[in-house]
Amino acid sequence: IVEFGGHAQVSSESWKLTSDTIQFLLVDDRIQSGIAWGDSSRPVLASESYDITADSLAIDAPGQELEEIRGFGRAQATARADSVVTEPDWVAGDTLVARFDTTDGGGGKRILQSLEAQGKAQAFYRVFEEDGRTLAGINYSRGTRILALFRGDGIERVHVAGGSDGIYLEPVRRRPP
Repeated sequence: IVEFGGHAQVSSESWKLTSDTIQFLLVDDRIQSGIAWGDSSRPVLASESYDITADSLAIDAPGQELEEIRGFGRAQATARADSVVTEPDWVAGDTLVARFDTTDGGGGKRILQSLEAQGKAQAFYRVFEEDGRTLAGINYSRGTRILALFRGDGIERVHVAGGSDGIYLEPVRRRPP
């Protein structure tokens, strides 16, 4: 077990983890799992696509291949905003579980497969037309459990369960002149 204290920061090619304390289990110099927690700041795991923040984070990466990240206590995953978007897409809950898999033909790159929030779960995300550029609407949902399934770089489907409610806003379509 290797532990980093103080204002710890650990990074790889695809992510950076910052926290007051970070602890990794290593076998044959390869990360198998890790945990991060803080007293003065909350742990943040950042990639080029998203940030995951919680009171504590647990990481499963057998053989140093990321399989799962679990966030406990006010957990939130936030997509990286682009220049067009003022508020990024996000999913939050008392706990959060992000599951990863290997891309097809992507050189073994690990991609987000699913994101599950439980307990006071909330999600805010944009829905796009088939072309991936035309905004179809904006969705805000609440429930005791929200499961977002991903395909490629985008959301494929979202399931909301348990005392669920929300709102879906469609953009106003302009009429031809």
